[in-house]
Amino acid sequence: MADYIPHEEELGHGFRLEIVHDDDSGNNPREWDNLGTMVGWSPSRTMGDEQPGRSPALWLYGLATELDIAEWAIAWLYREPHETTDDLANLSDWELEGRIEDAPGRLLANIEERCLILGLNLGYNGDLSICAASYAATCSETGFVYATYADIAKEYGKVTPETIERARKLLQGEVKEYSDWATGNVYGYRLFGPPTLDDEGDEIEEGEELDACWGFVGDYDDHCLPEAKHAARWQINAWLKDKPTIPLPRELSLTIPRQA
Repeated sequence: MADYIPHEEELGHGFRLEIVHDDDSGNNPREWDNLGTMVGWSPSRTMGDEQPGRSPALWLYGLATELDIAEWAIAWLYREPHETTDDLANLSDWELEGRIEDAPGRLLANIEERCLILGLNLGYNGDLSICAASYAATCSETGFVYATYADIAKEYGKVTPETIERARKLLQGEVKEYSDWATGNVYGYRLFGPPTLDDEGDEIEEGEELDACWGFVGDYDDHCLPEAKHAARWQINAWLKDKPTIPLPRELSLTIPRQA
């Protein structure tokens, strides 16, 4: 199958740049150094860092215990008006789990006192997006991304409204990056030198591939294309060192000056 090339550009002096869809990228962003942990429930694919065997509500129950929320405190959240503390102490595991399944938002509100947790939406085309905080309280059936306050303190030195907001934006970025990777929004570039010409100036052989790089996650004009232009400036600059009367193409000379 032919390469999908969404962008091709002549850079001057016969240099040519191609942005190519990278359909063989194994560089899963969840293997990087992320602040957040992503859990997901998808019948069709592995998603995020964890794919729990429990329901979303019971996974929240497990997270609450990991965050050292006491069992009695969890049970108290689901206390019926007539129940005493003794009644709650005798509540069976399956009874408590049933109540949590019916109203996971009560538990999530307590988790949010110790953890930044955001719900995930899975779109029709397979892309992931962050849910509004109010939606997360209804218990996402797609998944969650979260960072404990201990994680945030380790990352930013302390937990304040400002660092929590910074962490929120970082989690949103991690979700977007993973979504781009999972849906194939990954690109690379190829840079070709001047073609070989015959005596009449007609091309007889394509220029040599001088540089290539792959695995740029996200829309190509955000990351891949700027990096490709940066690499092209230096390649053309090096080619021009022995040609002092030839100027660097205008569109490439605006950022990096010509080398002496």
